[in-house]
Amino acid sequence: MSVDVSRGGLLVALAIFGVIVYEFRTVLEFVGVSVPL
Repeated sequence: MSVDVSRGGLLVALAIFGVIVYEFRTVLEFVGVSVPL
């Protein structure tokens, strides 16, 4: 059971991290800084 919980938490963390990275890239591109990601 703990394995399923940790796996779900990892997926949620990855999803949140992806959204943060995407928003950060859009903000930097709006400012005018190119990000090689």
